[in-house]
Amino acid sequence: MIHIHPRKFSDRSELGAHFPADLHYDARAWELCLAKRGLGRVLFWNVAPLATG
Repeated sequence: MIHIHPRKFSDRSELGAHFPADLHYDARAWELCLAKRGLGRVLFWNVAPLATG
């Protein structure tokens, strides 16, 4: 299932994540995952490295 985040990509995550995550990408996907989780197992793949510099 594909979920589309309602906010702009330039918006940062409000919640953050308990793992290293880009606040504009993975952390926002984590927010959506927590909000829409249901029964069963979910695979969450953290794909973006932390921004440096």
